[in-house]
Amino acid sequence: MKADDDSQAQPTHPCSADSRPAPYTDDARLSRGHAEAQAWRRRSIRAREAYLDSHPIPVVVGPKGRYWMVDKHHLARALFEEGLKTVMVRIVGDLEDLPARLFKPFLMSRHWLYPIDAKGRRRSVSRLPKRIDQLADDPYRSLAGALRRAGGFAKVKAPFAEFLWAALLRLHVDRALVEEGFETTLDLALALAHDAIADDLPGWCVMPAPVRRRA
Repeated sequence: MKADDDSQAQPTHPCSADSRPAPYTDDARLSRGHAEAQAWRRRSIRAREAYLDSHPIPVVVGPKGRYWMVDKHHLARALFEEGLKTVMVRIVGDLEDLPARLFKPFLMSRHWLYPIDAKGRRRSVSRLPKRIDQLADDPYRSLAGALRRAGGFAKVKAPFAEFLWAALLRLHVDRALVEEGFETTLDLALALAHDAIADDLPGWCVMPAPVRRRA
């Protein structure tokens, strides 16, 4: 059993069927509008190959040699929806020899699984989606992604960081506001993100104090 091996690179593999996503939900708003996915059709074959080589999907190898995606789900989904069937992967853990009954508990212990559905409810890990295109859309996950891109918190390597921010937003922002007035809700989320209530979340940062100009 090996974990956190960043040096391995695997050939392309079918992401549409053989790779299991580790969460229940995704940021469909980002997947649909992912900048790289939009540019995919304009790339030459060589440029596409270079892009895939430089953007591997982190995976854990599980029982029966199956890949489990532990990050970059929105990118994988966006490329899949563009018609791509294979991606490059980077193995961060090889658990193929681990007994099947211990595999998912081990992933949970490393924060490589996030069994929370689009309503914030904990679900059985046995019912995780089996394909990347089966991930449910979570508007709070979309809001958390937009919040990070707007400077609400820093991008960090902590597993499922944006999902944790989505959980906080779910507690304090009404769902109807998120779905009906996304841009307005983002302003509310920015104020919340710099409050001390969020200081335990990965990537939290204090809002810089305004610079006072001399008269």
